[in-house]
Amino acid sequence: MSTQYESSNNVVISANGNLNTLFVSDASDIALKKKIRDIVKGYTTDSLTDKIIGTERHVGAGIMYSNFLTSKKYQNVLFVPSFRNNRFPKLMDANYETLESNASQHMTPIINKHFNCSPNIYVPYPDGHTSLYQDLHLDFGVNIISSNGMYEMGADNYNVIPPEDVKFDAVFLAGFNIPEGTTYNAQDIKDDFAVYCTDDFDLIDDFQDHNMRSAIHRSNPLPDLPTRLTGTQKDIGDVLQYLGSNTLHENYGDDNFKTNIATKISSILQKVIKVY
Repeated sequence: MSTQYESSNNVVISANGNLNTLFVSDASDIALKKKIRDIVKGYTTDSLTDKIIGTERHVGAGIMYSNFLTSKKYQNVLFVPSFRNNRFPKLMDANYETLESNASQHMTPIINKHFNCSPNIYVPYPDGHTSLYQDLHLDFGVNIISSNGMYEMGADNYNVIPPEDVKFDAVFLAGFNIPEGTTYNAQDIKDDFAVYCTDDFDLIDDFQDHNMRSAIHRSNPLPDLPTRLTGTQKDIGDVLQYLGSNTLHENYGDDNFKTNIATKISSILQKVIKVY
């Protein structure tokens, strides 16, 4: 089933049985970005042009990630944020050409909530935390739950308070840096979250390597990336192939995007998204 409009992007609404998609009209796209822009203006005046353009350019990635979670047929996802204002004083380079890596994932819960997609996504924040994306999440009605701090990769003392009777069937780690040369055992990290999750939950490590982003921007081949987590990966090739072919319309993006990214989306996602 699908709802048709002239559009820029496809949003997967539900994965119960057949995939149901919404073709987002240009008018809907503009309305969404205006709402984001108005929230950003109300939050800060610091580097405002950067934040407005940056968050608008995050929308495509947010749709891609939302579609991934829906297509995987998850029910309840713990979306662990890494976004802090001091980590992202700017969202783009000085020329407004290249996005800083690992901020755009945080648009995912907004797309999920705005278009009423499955699964249920829950984002943990500690009391007293404030950031641009927390403000956006709050204003869009994203499901916020409490945590005892902001997560750091490998932390074994991280706690969240999930809703009563909710068990997560996926934990999405959104863009966490790790020290150069360090690797973590995926099962160890799964063990840290297991108390909140179903027995067979997926751990999703999503990390946008900035060297790869630079290579793509310069039309260079995709580089080999360092190992972050060790352990048995789950095959997500079919889902990524579907997303690469069905999320962004052929007229989406500027010439650089059409030349260097549009034809490589599935290959790029294979390097960015790892499921254990």
